Order: sequence, then C-alpha cells, then structure tokens
Amino acid sequence: MPVDAGVNIAKEAIDFTLNGEEEQLKDRVQITDKTFQSGTFSYNNLSIQNTSFKFWGVDQIERFVWIIDERCNTCAKCISACPRQVFELKVFEARPKGYIYVTEWLRCDGCGECIDVCNQKAIETGEMVPSFTEKNICYFEKPGSMNTKKVCELVASRVQEGIKYVVVASVSGSTALMMAEHLKGLDAKLIVFTIPLAWKSSHPTIKQEMKEKLISLGVKIMEKAVPAIECGPETIECTGFERSRVEINHVGIWEILHGIGGQGLPTAVEAIFTAVEEREIPIGSQAIGIGGTGCGADTAIVMKATPYEQMLSGPIENRFDILDIIALPKKKLRYW
Repeated sequence: MPVDAGVNIAKEAIDFTLNGEEEQLKDRVQITDKTFQSGTFSYNNLSIQNTSFKFWGVDQIERFVWIIDERCNTCAKCISACPRQVFELKVFEARPKGYIYVTEWLRCDGCGECIDVCNQKAIETGEMVPSFTEKNICYFEKPGSMNTKKVCELVASRVQEGIKYVVVASVSGSTALMMAEHLKGLDAKLIVFTIPLAWKSSHPTIKQEMKEKLISLGVKIMEKAVPAIECGPETIECTGFERSRVEINHVGIWEILHGIGGQGLPTAVEAIFTAVEEREIPIGSQAIGIGGTGCGADTAIVMKATPYEQMLSGPIENRFDILDIIALPKKKLRYW
C-alpha cells in the first residue's frame, strides 16, 4: 500500500468513526489485527467497533492537548464538551473525586471547545512546537582526579550565567582550593563539604595551613557539619503515586544515585543537602554540587536547594530536583 493511501485511510478512519459511519470504511478497506508497514507509515489495530481507534506513526498529526493537574478541579466539563472523546474521568481510592486523563490525545484537532468550558484554565492545546534549551554535558571517559581542572572550568562558566552557590566535596582541601582559584572575582559563594572534625580520629581532615588559604579566598568550610544523607534519619517519607506515604531507607537513595552517576553524584547531592541543613544556602535557590571518584572532581550538577527530609514528600517546591548535569564520568565506580 502506498504511504499516501495509508495516511488517507487513517484520516478517513477518524472521520468515519467519529461520525458513526463505520460501515463506509469497512466497505472500502478490510482492517485486521495485523500490522503492516509501507515506507515510513505504520498502521496498527484499527478498531471499527465502539467508535474506538488507535493508530501510530502518522506524521500529519501535529497537535497536542495537556491538562495542568494542579489547576484541574475535576469538574469534567471538558469530557462532555470534547467532540472527539479525548478525555476520560478515572476514579480510584486515593482520589475519590476522580482524575481527568488525556487518553486519546492523537484525536485532538485543537478545536478549543475544552478550553472554552474550563473555568480553571487547566487545559493547554496547540501545535507540537516545543520550547527547549540545548546544553552540553561533559562525559569523562574515565573517573578520577585528572578531570578536576575541567570541572572547575565548567563550573566557573555556569557561575558566570548567574548561579550564586557552589558546594564542593573536598577531604584535604585541594579540590576546594582549585575551585576557589577558578571562581576568583566571580559573584558566588563557595562552600566546602568535608569530613567533620568529630571524625578526625578515623578520617583525614583539612589541615590548618590549607584552612587558612581557603578562608583567605572567602571560602566557607562546613567542618562541623555531618553528612545529611549518611547521618540523617534512617528512613525518610516518600509520597506514593496515589498520595500514599511509605518510608524509604537512606541506603536505597544513595544506591540509586550511585547507579546514575557513580561515586561523585551522591556526594554532590549530599553536599547540597548538607549546606541547606547548615543554612549556608537558602531553600529554593539553585546550587552547583561537585563530587568526585576517590579524590579530585569528576561530577558537577545544578540542583534546587531543598531540605533532605522533604526531598520525596514535602511541598512540591521543596522536592528533590536536579536541574542540570554539568559533568559526569561515563565509567561509574561505587563506594562498595
């Protein structure tokens, strides 16, 4: 079947189905449950019964419809107003008033009937022309301290774009010193996440000479702060899909971050959580977190500053949110 013919049949299927003229379509083409392809057009499982249909891959459909959940009051006016049966109301235990789903969004032709009846301004529709920003991510071939200088350069570049807070994980102070040198003259607060003095008997800490150098460069050292995830609550509350509450172990959070970014990512995230807990960063601000594998730096992220204990269950504005990834190693090493 030629591509154009397949597209035309799909278009006609929509019109016939919605206008109750299914028999005309049956007379013109026999549709089975099999999938056939011709060129770039694919056609699958067109159902004539019950005025339902599904088809995929038709490039001519370029509309979208979207419900803004936090505005929707589930009045369901959109369901009765829509001539193409795009919306459905679903009810489940956790949401007895129901939930409006956009179940057949490919049907939308942008007529605007749903928008006209929605008093909450909870519906958007239009052409599929997204707004987006393209940014580069630096993926290092190998993890380790050989990447530290590049990370410092990348972070300095992002600070020049307006980020005011940088938190760097540094045991000896060496990584922090290199970062401080790169941030000289820039409008940013540099905070060091390091081994707390209370652990001095079993862990290395920043020596006095290095402390003095860092302080002279305007760096804040969190030498009394304990890590927010590692030394925080054994479990934190998580809001489930149906508004239920469950407890998540902090080790699970750490391991998920490990799997995404190796050693550096959980360290960078914990550095920001700890700085928030120490009130070095205001809640809601953007902060750069820097971590590494072993020593040095190979990971940098931009994250919304939020309290650790609210990362999965607090107010929406306080939920865990990594806004950008600046750098990550391709090869990931774990702590254990």
